[in-house]
Amino acid sequence: MFSVFNNKTLVQGDIVNLLQFINIIGEGKASKKNLKGIIISNSCDISNDNNILISPVYDFSVYNEIYKDNSSYIYELKKNYICELFYLPEFKEYKGFVADFSETMSFNTELINENLKNDKIKRIATLSLNGWYFLMNKLALYFFRPDSSEVTR
Repeated sequence: MFSVFNNKTLVQGDIVNLLQFINIIGEGKASKKNLKGIIISNSCDISNDNNILISPVYDFSVYNEIYKDNSSYIYELKKNYICELFYLPEFKEYKGFVADFSETMSFNTELINENLKNDKIKRIATLSLNGWYFLMNKLALYFFRPDSSEVTR
């Protein structure tokens, strides 16, 4: 699922550490979390666009703890049956990752690249070709799946 870094610049599917993700919750309040992130933007857009899309990546242990009494949920998560979540298996010292596409954010490309150059952000993993194809399938399923039969257009 993972590969050796072959690129000097970020590419789609790279996992970086650490970014501040902001989620607007009840009454318009902001919830801030420092998390790993997976690059969602296409690789050519990273060098050409002002913004880059990144989804937060949680350590698998977070989901394992929350759903410890729900083994069927953990099974479905690990099998990648849950549409908005992308489970990535153990890698080096990491015990698995879960990317949440529903919390994807836009970050300034120049800021990300500058922080990467200054080691404020570090690339910790990159997907292999098979991992990248799997990411493409998960993204297509999440963002382009057909509407339910209740939706009228």
